[in-house]
Amino acid sequence: MFPLSCRCRIVSGSSHVFLRTENRELGSGKLLSAVETRVEDVTDLSNYNVPNADCALLKCVLVFLGLENRQSGQSFQWMVNNFCKSDVDVGLELVATSLLPQGSGLGTSSILAGCVLASVAKCTGLEAEKLTRYCDNGSHDLMEAVLKVEQLLTTGGGYQDQMNGLVGGAKMVTCATAQFPIHLQTERLHMEHSFQECFNESLTLVFTGKTRLAKNILRNVLRRWALRTPTIKKTVAGLVKGAQDSRQAILNSDLDRVGRSLSEYWEYKKSMAGEESGAEPLIVREVLAALHRRGVVRGGSLCGAGGGGFMVLLKAAGVTTDHLRKVLAEELPEESEVSNFTWHDCKISDAGLSTRVLSSDAPGHFDITWHSV
Repeated sequence: MFPLSCRCRIVSGSSHVFLRTENRELGSGKLLSAVETRVEDVTDLSNYNVPNADCALLKCVLVFLGLENRQSGQSFQWMVNNFCKSDVDVGLELVATSLLPQGSGLGTSSILAGCVLASVAKCTGLEAEKLTRYCDNGSHDLMEAVLKVEQLLTTGGGYQDQMNGLVGGAKMVTCATAQFPIHLQTERLHMEHSFQECFNESLTLVFTGKTRLAKNILRNVLRRWALRTPTIKKTVAGLVKGAQDSRQAILNSDLDRVGRSLSEYWEYKKSMAGEESGAEPLIVREVLAALHRRGVVRGGSLCGAGGGGFMVLLKAAGVTTDHLRKVLAEELPEESEVSNFTWHDCKISDAGLSTRVLSSDAPGHFDITWHSV
């Protein structure tokens, strides 16, 4: 199940831009919450750089792609028509849907930004070269566009979320040292079929119930990196080596080494954020310690910058998710926050971002099959 999607359509006879963000239940597609807004004038886009504003991410994409053409001196309706390449008055409808909780740590905003960029580009018929740039699976220009959208949104970030979420399979992403602008190189890693099956069987995602805005932790990371202390430089060197070790472990079909790299990665992430950052909630520390102590996991880490959201675990051979839950019930007090955890199966997706054109879609209709892997 792909958890993120965006739908875009041009509406004949309309005179505004309709924006909507939805949070739906994973599996059923049941609507949990929604925020929507009508953009009827260029000034209605002015709060695009306020992360908590209604539909801010959608506004950022539209601004980035050029809808907000203040220099034209034309009406907002002219801007919409021009953006949609229409000779008659039209409106634009944009609906972004997430099946994940906010603050999940899974790179939701970056990946969703890529979905929105591709959807708008496909729908409005951006010129051929831009369609390739923004819709081609794995295009580095799309990754750059996502970065710029997040800079407009002021949430920061880098390339890691969109590279891992919009490009399928296991991959190694690198760039040349001290070369600007940054040029990314992506190596898709071949996984033996039997190893990938074993990998998928071992993977478990755990939602801790704790959410956070990654922006706050990332600011701390950047401040510490700017100081270039010996500890930070050693940590960064460890992160680079860890990525190289993980690559080799995957190519060698060594799942135990992948697990150790995952745990080492978590220790390096905490070091980058600092002890006072809140990157590792106490309950997460207790859970990881208990699972390692009982030898039921190969490795584990919080996703994203840390601080909450989802935790990814690689189970030990022969261990089931139910076994993990039983171990935690034995190791931790009954009143611990583990009772609020939700457990999810997951797997590596060989497919990345894709776009499709639907012949019809009734307003407000939601089809969960769009999210099927």
